[in-house]
Amino acid sequence: MPYLCRCLYLLQVTLFALGQAEAKADSLLAKGCSVHFATVTEARERLAKRDVYIQGLSPFERAAKIKRAGPVSTGQFIEFIQGQALEWSDEEKAKVREVIAAAKPKLARFAR
Repeated sequence: MPYLCRCLYLLQVTLFALGQAEAKADSLLAKGCSVHFATVTEARERLAKRDVYIQGLSPFERAAKIKRAGPVSTGQFIEFIQGQALEWSDEEKAKVREVIAAAKPKLARFAR
């Protein structure tokens, strides 16, 4: 699950970056869209948001996702997923930057 959280957070940050200042950008994906590799603190902060996805989970779904018997509250689920956040390694960042470099030309036509 930690890898999944990192991937989902990267995607979330990429989408969130649209229209945001690029001061924190680690890599520019396209005009107005950048990628920032979140720190553990930043990831935990974002994962704590009670967004539509979090609010839509039933106690059973939350329990199944964290492989725990019995109902799991939203607070317990958020605490669990916050604990899954990890720092990006230099190797992981390099791999993602390669993907970004490959995607840039294909995404350029969608830039505003």
